[in-house]
Amino acid sequence: MKTLSLRNRLLFGIWALLLLTVAPPVVYLTLFLRADFMEEAQHEAFQDLSIATWLLGRHGSFSGPEELDRLLKDYEARTGRRLSYIASGKVIADSSVPYPELANLDDHAARPEIKAAVESGRGLHRRLSASLDREMIYVAESASGIDGIPAGILRLAVPVSEVQAHFNKTASAFLWVLAGTFLLAGLVARFASRPLLETLGSMAGAARELGAGNYERRIRHVPWVELQPLGEAVNTMADNICSRNAELEARRAQLEALFNALHQGVVVLDAQGRIESLNRAAEPLFGSGRYMGQTLLEASMNPELQHAVDMVRRGERRQIRIILEFGPGKAYEVTAAAMQAQEGRMLAVFRDIGEERRLERMRRDFTANVSHELKTPLTSIKGYAEMLLDTEPNEERRREYLETILRNAEHMSRMVSGLLTLARAEHDADGAEPAAAVDIGPIAAEAVTAFRPRAEAKNIELTLDPDVAGMVPGGRDALTEVLSNLLDNALKYTPAGGRVRVRAERRPGRLVVRVEDNGPAVPEADRERIFERFFRSSVPGAPEAKTGGAGLGLAICRRIVKSLGGDIWLESPLDTATDTGAAFCFSLEER
Repeated sequence: MKTLSLRNRLLFGIWALLLLTVAPPVVYLTLFLRADFMEEAQHEAFQDLSIATWLLGRHGSFSGPEELDRLLKDYEARTGRRLSYIASGKVIADSSVPYPELANLDDHAARPEIKAAVESGRGLHRRLSASLDREMIYVAESASGIDGIPAGILRLAVPVSEVQAHFNKTASAFLWVLAGTFLLAGLVARFASRPLLETLGSMAGAARELGAGNYERRIRHVPWVELQPLGEAVNTMADNICSRNAELEARRAQLEALFNALHQGVVVLDAQGRIESLNRAAEPLFGSGRYMGQTLLEASMNPELQHAVDMVRRGERRQIRIILEFGPGKAYEVTAAAMQAQEGRMLAVFRDIGEERRLERMRRDFTANVSHELKTPLTSIKGYAEMLLDTEPNEERRREYLETILRNAEHMSRMVSGLLTLARAEHDADGAEPAAAVDIGPIAAEAVTAFRPRAEAKNIELTLDPDVAGMVPGGRDALTEVLSNLLDNALKYTPAGGRVRVRAERRPGRLVVRVEDNGPAVPEADRERIFERFFRSSVPGAPEAKTGGAGLGLAICRRIVKSLGGDIWLESPLDTATDTGAAFCFSLEER
């Protein structure tokens, strides 16, 4: 259904009001005015007839009917009125009929106006004229006392068309006035409605801009008192929208911050199972924005994940949990669940369990390694102790047994001490207060001095560069433990005649201490695990390493350095041409 504009409604309303206003005059015009015009015409015809009768009486004596006929024709030529003189029913003079043809006219005695004039002195009738073939108004009046003319009836004829023409002229003028009134009303309605329409258009434009997101739009001026409440309502609505939008934006920012702060990767899927959004934790899995709009199968190439999502999307399960591998060492517990508040949409939560698995593996390895490291010396101690009890060895054999027992006991003591040191380092890292600054120079000098006899025994050159100095965080004991373990490790793997050097580098805000040797390079397969607990590298050409400690020294170093806010790493080989050399480096903040 087509809706009319306000302007058209106003125009049609004014026109309807005008129609209701002019309807009575129109009805009067059509029903009564025509009759009034006809009556007026008849009255004027009688007046004209009376004047004509008076003129005939004033004319004087006529020589005969022919002279009267000429006078009537002259009268019609001057006034346009047709006059006839009827005596004893015969037309003896007529202004419209040639005189010789009067004898051919019908007897008029029976004509209604003639009969009425004979009876009462005046007569009136309207009918179609047989001689003129048009409707006429006939008025008749008795005439007598005219010299030379017998007594008779003078009749005047007026064409009805003249009356109709006069009526039509009046009606046409009325209609033109009416049309002008309608046109003027239309113009008035158009110009009168323009301010109103402009105001409404401005308000509609403001509402459209608000709907389009321009929440700062306001209606500043409303000239119509009746529309001011509407303008105030629109402005109030805009204020409420701004307020609600600010609240929603703040909540959205909070939810987005919370969404991105989650450690678990979260992927939101639409009703078709396509990626709609994901948080920062999930970006390493799919790439930021790279897989937007794709299915999880397209994004991950993992059919098991897609199958789980499809089961939830089809309503077979409200929630499903699976374990997936996303590469070496990357395992995730994936939970796919439907969003109850939004039918069809889903969440896929990826919880990284790689670290849990690694820690679990480390716990198992730790238990196995500790068990192994303790079992071997304990078995040896038990065996030699039983041999001492069961046999009576000579003094030399007895001393050998006791030395073996002592050596294994010392190995167990070193391992337990290492475990305690490692536990203490981990505790200190969790504990807390920033370490005080100490000068690393004297600590390094004492550590080198302590290991110099061992280096000389193996014919190894052990040097300390003077640039190993500076204030760094950490206690004397902690730094001594780190340097001692690194020197012990370097001397263990450096062959006789080799070289071990302790030197330093300065980087922006940090001091890097390097313990370098020219022994065999660390195998590439061992480099990533070199700082793990109980890991011992199988460096070729280093027989002392096979009978060394429990593999806790480098793990202790890493834990201590990390607790001091530093970093530790391995560089090997130092000489790629001969595949020799290794440098264990740690960096600390220089204060």
